[in-house]
Amino acid sequence: MIHYFLHIPKCGGETIKQYYFKTFSSQESVKIWNPIFGADCDTKHFQDYDITGKKCIIGHLHFTDALNNNTFKQNFEQNNIIIHTVVRDPIDRMISFYNYMFNFKQHP
Repeated sequence: MIHYFLHIPKCGGETIKQYYFKTFSSQESVKIWNPIFGADCDTKHFQDYDITGKKCIIGHLHFTDALNNNTFKQNFEQNNIIIHTVVRDPIDRMISFYNYMFNFKQHP
C-alpha cells in the first residue's frame, strides 16, 4: 500500500508532512517538489522516478502527473494507493498565500 499525500499549498501541509516523516523512513518516502529545497525529484521527473518499495509519496504532485509514473498507475489500478490531502477555507488560504508571498519574495 502506498500513501499519496497531495500537498495543496497554504493548507497546513507542512504539519501533515512532519507526521509522514515520523511514520515512514526516508527510504520508504518520496518527496516531490523542487530538489533545491530538499526533494527527491520534481513533478517533471516523477514519471521516470522508481517508486518500487516506497510506502509514501509526499509533495506538490498533481494526480494526473502521478499517473504518468507507470508503477504509480499500476498500484492505483490495483487499489494500492491511499490518497490524502488537506483543504482549507479558500479566503483564508488566499490571505495566507498573499502574506507568504509578501514576506518571502525570494521563494519561486
